[in-house]
Amino acid sequence: MAYIPIGNNEVDPDSPITTSLMVRLRDNPLEIINNGTNAPEIDGAAIEAQTVGTTQIAPLAITEARQGDNSISQPKLQNSVVGQAECKTGQGSVTLANSAGTATLILPGGQYGFYPRIQKTTGVLPGQVYMFNANLSALESYIYIDHGGVAPGTTIINQRYFVASPPHDLGDGEIPYFCFVLLNNAGDIVAAYNAPEPPWMYNGPTKTTPDFRDQDGKQWIRKKTRAGSLESGEITEQLIEVTADIKKADIDLIPHPFIGMDLTGLTPVLLDPIGTERLLDLHESGEDIAEILTGGHLLIDNTEEITRAKPNGVLVSRVRWKP
Repeated sequence: MAYIPIGNNEVDPDSPITTSLMVRLRDNPLEIINNGTNAPEIDGAAIEAQTVGTTQIAPLAITEARQGDNSISQPKLQNSVVGQAECKTGQGSVTLANSAGTATLILPGGQYGFYPRIQKTTGVLPGQVYMFNANLSALESYIYIDHGGVAPGTTIINQRYFVASPPHDLGDGEIPYFCFVLLNNAGDIVAAYNAPEPPWMYNGPTKTTPDFRDQDGKQWIRKKTRAGSLESGEITEQLIEVTADIKKADIDLIPHPFIGMDLTGLTPVLLDPIGTERLLDLHESGEDIAEILTGGHLLIDNTEEITRAKPNGVLVSRVRWKP
């Protein structure tokens, strides 16, 4: 059904009462109430204050399509209504082999990450582990690890962080999961990074987290800029859609998580990003991808690079499961 208008010529004194007219007189009010096709909207001023309560709203009646952009503002959220279960978070890890001695690695969560957890595969914990930024204006979150010559093993740093902007696409399709490894000349993994987000996502100067989502599901950032003096310069606001290009805007600044290390004799490798769906499934099922990478379960073919859209200075390699 749909709302069908009634013309003035159908209700003048000489017009007959027809079946069509009576059907519309019966059905049109229902179409207005149910927001039917072509039906006029009910103006908010026509609704008496406090007449619409929870009992008048059918379950699931207020859908996302019926909510205006930014209609649910911060003051409208009841205290304590957003709990741990409502926060969307992800996890990622960086690892360092004890044989590497010391290293500085980029953490996946950047400015949106929680304090990391530390574990060892074997041996004792490293002598020093701490987080820092390169300078006061830098956004990158680094973790410094100093093994101090302890016994063989691997240190795993796991971080939980807020997730805001999946999926990711460098140009070859959506990437399920990012796995970077740092290989020495013998092909051994010296350090590694694994997370659903790339290292440049939350560590660079470009804002990549949306401020709101519109009714079509598009994500938008509000960017304010000042022109003129601090005291009286005009401040303008621009809406920027969060696109794949925005998400990878800082890829050249942070092409891999090992930018704080001396890479002499070492090669940063990105495992084929289009082929990591199995690793994502394992990650979401609770498996520790860092232990999978460092535990010898995967064979990394770094003898021949495959053609993929990728960061500068990074080799893209196929990977397969070890028999």
